[in-house]
Amino acid sequence: MGLYHVKYRVQGLEHQLTAARSALETEQAAIHVLEAEWAYLNRPERLQALAERHLAMTPVTAGQIVDLDRLPYRGRDGDAAAVTP
Repeated sequence: MGLYHVKYRVQGLEHQLTAARSALETEQAAIHVLEAEWAYLNRPERLQALAERHLAMTPVTAGQIVDLDRLPYRGRDGDAAAVTP
């Protein structure tokens, strides 16, 4: 009686293992598809075209670049302070 109990329990565990392996293979295939889609969507030329179409960005000019020391200090309340810390 004990031997049959162990036998059927082992068969049940083998069935669970087979099901888990099958689910793992399915998930790995889905991950590969998602990685391929991510690589396709993040192509630099595609992102460049989207940025040009949807963002009103222009190249930075030399006049826009300043040292941090020239920027006004903002205190905790968000108001620009006349004096730097």
